[in-house]
Amino acid sequence: MRCLRCKLPRSSNQQITKETVHPYIRVHCALFGKVKKMIIPQHIAIIMDGNGRWAKARGKVRTAGHEAGAETLKKIVRAADALGVKVLTVYAFSTENWQRPKLEVDFIMNLLGIYLVKELPEFMKENVQVRFIGARQELPKGVIEKLDKVLHETGRYQRKSGG
Repeated sequence: MRCLRCKLPRSSNQQITKETVHPYIRVHCALFGKVKKMIIPQHIAIIMDGNGRWAKARGKVRTAGHEAGAETLKKIVRAADALGVKVLTVYAFSTENWQRPKLEVDFIMNLLGIYLVKELPEFMKENVQVRFIGARQELPKGVIEKLDKVLHETGRYQRKSGG
């Protein structure tokens, strides 16, 4: 059974409390009644930007910002789903990003590969269709292979998540 507010799994006899709901969903659940009365867009597009600046402002290395951005994206995906958003498009890596230091680009590509593998079971469980928008030719071969697997495995699903 899933919570009707945040759609997180719970047992049928479990009460929804602050302790049983993920921290990032608590705000959503507290505002759920107000938000559900609003008109929710069917398609939302976001640009992932500022992860390096976020890390620098906290005295961390830029890669820590990219990791935090990936975790934030997971939260956004769940919140968008709970609100009824049908399509989420994520602009995550521009052609200008290839000009960053090689170690940073390699880290981001590795993070993408890890994310694709780690999240595939969740995509399938939630019937999420993943689509890729953009140029693939510059991506590392291993990332393209993982991306192709995710695209193939989720292609039959109706709920969409663009990237």
